[in-house]
Amino acid sequence: MLFQTSWTECLQGEGAFRDCLAELSEIFGARIVRVLRICERSGRQRTIASLDRGAPEGERPLTLSLGPALFAAARAPVRLGTVWTLNELDGDPRDILGERALRWMGDRGIRQVAAVPLDRTDIELDAIELYFSKPLPDDLRANLEIVAATAMQAWRRRRKGRIARLLRATPAIAERMAQPLMPATVSPLSSSNPFNLTAAEMRICGLLQGGHSSASVMGNLQISEPTLRTHLRNIYAKTRTRGQVDLVRVLLGDPVNGVLPDAVNQSG
Repeated sequence: MLFQTSWTECLQGEGAFRDCLAELSEIFGARIVRVLRICERSGRQRTIASLDRGAPEGERPLTLSLGPALFAAARAPVRLGTVWTLNELDGDPRDILGERALRWMGDRGIRQVAAVPLDRTDIELDAIELYFSKPLPDDLRANLEIVAATAMQAWRRRRKGRIARLLRATPAIAERMAQPLMPATVSPLSSSNPFNLTAAEMRICGLLQGGHSSASVMGNLQISEPTLRTHLRNIYAKTRTRGQVDLVRVLLGDPVNGVLPDAVNQSG
């Protein structure tokens, strides 16, 4: 399979991780593929590489990996190079993942999560996670087992220092999660412009508040998809939201996100 070849080359420093994850996503139909390192003592999670098919549409990003919860809920010892899926575990998903994770899955339409442990030391575990918008068919599940075994073997023979360099370039998930969702209790569309949005960003927020889709926003403002993605990334950073779902909730005055609709009506 092409993936095994590109994966091995990448781990030897001859390819890009994102290209490997794109191949894995295409083969199995995964919406998100992530490679991460987990400190099993502290729970700290660091992203090594990731691919999110929903990012161009501004969908809510994954900020808390779910693989560690799957491993923790498994009754049998977690063996390297094996596949662990949510629907194959005993127990209530609420107990395994928690309400917050289930809300994120609902927002993103995720119906299945799979995780593959790649390597383990005394304190750290490396793993691949895949997130699916529909159940994983039996034939693809069997193929994933084959891929998991070969991916683990290549991982353990990787070029020295390859992963350390990637980790130095990628912020920890836990550090991003520690940031507050919103630094204030006013609407981004307030006339005081509390988040210093540009005129274009304000127009985009206004359209999203009015229920427009990403395609409709592009049509109304006559902008390209890359331009919209750039604006959305800037808006998320300024408002401390974690994607389009969070942003729309804030724009609609959802108090759960720490924002009150005190100035929405004033902004027109």
